[in-house]
Amino acid sequence: MRIKKARLINLEGNDTAVLLLHSYTSHTRDMKALAESIHQTLGFTCFAPLYRGHGEEAEALIPYTIDNWWEDALESYKQLAKKYNQVFVIGLSVGGIFALKLAQQFPVERMVVMSVPTDKSPIQAKQRIIDYAVRYKKLENKSEVQIQDELKKFDRIPMNSFERFQEFIHETMSDLSVITSPIAIYYGGRDEETYEESAVEIAESVSSALIELKKFENTSHLMTLSKEKGGIYRQIIQFLGPDV
Repeated sequence: MRIKKARLINLEGNDTAVLLLHSYTSHTRDMKALAESIHQTLGFTCFAPLYRGHGEEAEALIPYTIDNWWEDALESYKQLAKKYNQVFVIGLSVGGIFALKLAQQFPVERMVVMSVPTDKSPIQAKQRIIDYAVRYKKLENKSEVQIQDELKKFDRIPMNSFERFQEFIHETMSDLSVITSPIAIYYGGRDEETYEESAVEIAESVSSALIELKKFENTSHLMTLSKEKGGIYRQIIQFLGPDV
């Protein structure tokens, strides 16, 4: 089976831009329907970058670290800030970590973060790539024997790459108090309990005057693709454009 590779999303609109940042080991499909909904309803320009190594076979992720993906998010924000009057940022999971990091360094107009972890162990981060590799190879209709053989290269990835992943998250979380941008923090009732704890921690740590903390009861980790996605989209649109 031939799998179509993901691409960045760029929906040109008015002079307000929204940067949408996808999750780790996923790709811009996380943000496609949300970007289209925001673009159609508010007329905003919507841009979702594709982090290096994402959106194709898992082997493509091996040469990169979280610092490379942060650079992709950072460069995207800088380019939008040069061109548009104001920039909103939306991030899912690790994309939410990047959104928080951006708000620590730049005057982000408004921001929405979903399913954000305040910690991720090196073992968990490595396992995510392995799990992704297995799913992708099954879609390619590879045999179990071939899959197990190809997974050996992932066992050889140095753990320091994933230790850096955890360190990056800790660095971001240690500086939440400098964030003053209006922020919406969402989490799913069907996600792991740690994500509710993370959401509360973020809400209690930022210095924003406007903080919207909301639980979506029937939603799992990938909130933008969940059964409640319609309601989530409406909530985001109301937060970004409260007069709509």
